[in-house]
Amino acid sequence: MQHLISQGKILYWGTSEWPAALIETACRVSEALHAEHPAMEQPQYNLFVRKRVEEEYRTLCQNYGIGLTTWSPLSSGVLTGKYASGAGTASGGGRLRLPGYEWLGARLNSETGARQLEAARKLTVLARDYGAAPSQLAIAWCLT
Repeated sequence: MQHLISQGKILYWGTSEWPAALIETACRVSEALHAEHPAMEQPQYNLFVRKRVEEEYRTLCQNYGIGLTTWSPLSSGVLTGKYASGAGTASGGGRLRLPGYEWLGARLNSETGARQLEAARKLTVLARDYGAAPSQLAIAWCLT
């Protein structure tokens, strides 16, 4: 990576879905080589997937100044409320009808999916009370 930075082809480099221990190793090796360590990590983060960001990365980010660029803040659309009415069933709608999205239907029809859909229903009610969309609350939560 340092070679690409030195050539001006990239300004920074980062990781995606790396465990904190591996990122820390990359930082230590980079420092030993007098090279740039990863500037950012791209983890999944939303109301349902929190542990890695909140527990594993906190100290790492503070110690090395690493930023986060998260993905799936709406948990593949679940936190928008669009599946809360049962659209997550096998007949489904939206992305559930597209090839390659069978995993989403399977997830929504699982025990975990049922709990997530119930949480999304509650988020929808809460959002309505605040005059906001569920997606707005879910993204605002990620930013706090």
